[in-house]
Amino acid sequence: LKMNIPTVDLLGISLAKINLENTLSMVDNAIQNGTQIRCNSINAHKLVSMEKEPAGSDDLRSTHLLYAQGKALFWASKILNKHLPENFTNQELMFHLVERARNKDYKIYFLGENEKAIKRLTNLCEREYHKDIVAGFYYDKLTEEIAAEIALEVHLSGANILLLDLNEKNRNKFLKRNKNILSEVNMIVGEYGDLEKAYNKLSGEPSNKQFSFKSWKTGLAKKCKSFITENIYMFKLLCKELTHFKPT
Repeated sequence: LKMNIPTVDLLGISLAKINLENTLSMVDNAIQNGTQIRCNSINAHKLVSMEKEPAGSDDLRSTHLLYAQGKALFWASKILNKHLPENFTNQELMFHLVERARNKDYKIYFLGENEKAIKRLTNLCEREYHKDIVAGFYYDKLTEEIAAEIALEVHLSGANILLLDLNEKNRNKFLKRNKNILSEVNMIVGEYGDLEKAYNKLSGEPSNKQFSFKSWKTGLAKKCKSFITENIYMFKLLCKELTHFKPT
């Protein structure tokens, strides 16, 4: 599939120069023309992971529409005079896709391992919108044995949009192994944690996670370590690109 998406090469990866509204218009076109768009976002963390595990980055590099997320990449783009459009998240895109499905009668299949989030989201869609936009859903562990069955179910459901809530490894494996049978789904987007955040945005409810000082302390330590590691690597990539940079 070839699409006329404006891109910019930044720190060794090709990123889409496209805003949220243009992305939604591309989804409309894909549904009208029977084509497919696989969306994904990339941030500093994923950029570091791609360097450490090149084999696991195939899905990111083959994504039709890969857009930047997070301040680090936007900061780098400004320094290199390769300005990117607005910063939007998978959850924001999902929110607008559900709204679009309501207005344009699109059908959505919800797939992930977060039972609570998917149940709440599908119930909200059926209660506030109408049942027809929910093509189906699956919220149990996605084993290799069941994955092919679920892919067939997605295909038979007639879903235009597939919203995922899977970790990166399971997401990549599922999409790669079931590429052909999922080819008629027009839009695929999402990774672990996205559906819960999309539900909070759609319902207007704040996250109700209980505060735990121990968990907060552990999470903060991990985030600080990741932040330092990722930004040191980003700085190295930026310096490398600056050595070949020619002002325009």
